[in-house]
Amino acid sequence: LGSTTTQNVSITDNDFAPPPPASSPPPVSTPPRPKPTTRPLRVEIKGTGTGSVTSEPEGIDCSEEDDAVCIYTFPMNTEMTLTPQAGPDSEFSHWSGDRECSDGQFVLEQSWVGMLCYAYFKRTDTSTPPVTPVTPTPVAPVPLPSTSTLGAYYIPGAENDGKSFMRITNTTETPVEVKGTLYHQDGNILGTAETVLFPELAANATGVFNRASLAEHIGTTSWGQDIAWLDLTSPEDGLRVMNMYRNETRTLANMSLVAEHALYNLPGSGETDEGFALIINTSDESVSVTGTLYHAESGEVLGTPDAILFDSLNAKAIGLLSAELLEQSVGTAPWQRAWLQITAPTANLKLMNLILNNGTVLNYSYVVEDALFNLPGTLVTQDSVQVRFTNTTDEAMQVKGILYHREGQILGNADAVIIEELAPHATRELSMIDFEERFESEPWTSRARLVITQPTDGLKLMGLIRSTETGTVANASAVGTNRLFNVPTPGNFDKGWIR
Repeated sequence: LGSTTTQNVSITDNDFAPPPPASSPPPVSTPPRPKPTTRPLRVEIKGTGTGSVTSEPEGIDCSEEDDAVCIYTFPMNTEMTLTPQAGPDSEFSHWSGDRECSDGQFVLEQSWVGMLCYAYFKRTDTSTPPVTPVTPTPVAPVPLPSTSTLGAYYIPGAENDGKSFMRITNTTETPVEVKGTLYHQDGNILGTAETVLFPELAANATGVFNRASLAEHIGTTSWGQDIAWLDLTSPEDGLRVMNMYRNETRTLANMSLVAEHALYNLPGSGETDEGFALIINTSDESVSVTGTLYHAESGEVLGTPDAILFDSLNAKAIGLLSAELLEQSVGTAPWQRAWLQITAPTANLKLMNLILNNGTVLNYSYVVEDALFNLPGTLVTQDSVQVRFTNTTDEAMQVKGILYHREGQILGNADAVIIEELAPHATRELSMIDFEERFESEPWTSRARLVITQPTDGLKLMGLIRSTETGTVANASAVGTNRLFNVPTPGNFDKGWIR
């Protein structure tokens, strides 16, 4: 995405890779990395009950005792058997963790990465009658759209590795003329302003441009490694735009999801993932952009509050902030994860949080407030999920919710306390293993839905789903209300699911 200065909105290099050094040293011949001969195994005791786990061959003797051995290194390719032993008033529930831990028997295959198994025990003591869960009337979730109503805000030039597509849908019952203006990241118009994109887009029809056809139609050449954005100027209502970006790895990312006031889950400069904050000024005047950066875990302000991010961001321009530039702008040392609150201006900005993960550009811009959908349980092997809860208020909050199975029944306790105390401006990340503990739920297959019952405002949610096969992470927070767009047909390269 390139280098720039904190107050310079004319960005000349938007490649995702850092610039090459001035001169390259001669290649150094390094010996091949030796194959591992041992592999560490870690066992953790989880759940509402008590118990212990031993291994065959000997090594693991894990419990809650001080002298317990829960981590042990075994020779590679050892055939392992883990045996759970329930404590008083408890029984063994299930295994979780790495995929091989499903039944406690596996072979320690060759890997540089250690293996982790969770042993879950549940309480069986019924001397104290359990509290009957109360099923409150859940707060009705307000799903947010996965399309934009104004434009396509991320269209990289032809010298970038990926490909961009814009799908413009007329959701009305009458044909419409569609016009738009394409802006370079510096705010200048590319081609002809108010170009007629579709003279007559039929009712409920979708028109498609890719990057090359859009440039040709609007009367401009490619914009190289830079970024452009498309402002749809007419009609004012009834259009939906889906801005898609296919990476070099053929991973498809939805770039339609933009924020207006804050960006969450920003990785620091020392993290494996590279993060870039894009700030688009959609107004007709230059603006000064200020913001406050909060540390994700503690909620503390990083550097200077209300720091100047851009002295003057040109009208229709895109400002780019890498983690290093954001550190310089607010005056702070590198962090792991943070979130950025824009304090001025309060309107006419579009924000994007783009993450470079395993060579794939992903859009982490979107969060929700009331509900998360499509949460895979620990028994689902192809995906895992992490849920990030961010308190955007100045007061600590308790977070409660209800977890629904895909078939509609409540999983575990209703109105369960998910987080006892979430500090002001802090973020907490929980896995589905944590959800099983907090809701006192059995593991579930398929998918679940989380509905937040407390608080009613000030909380932001982000659901990040990781493919266990490829390691790719996707922001699964956004859902549609009454329409879905870009559903692939049978035989298409892409596969689609409707939930």
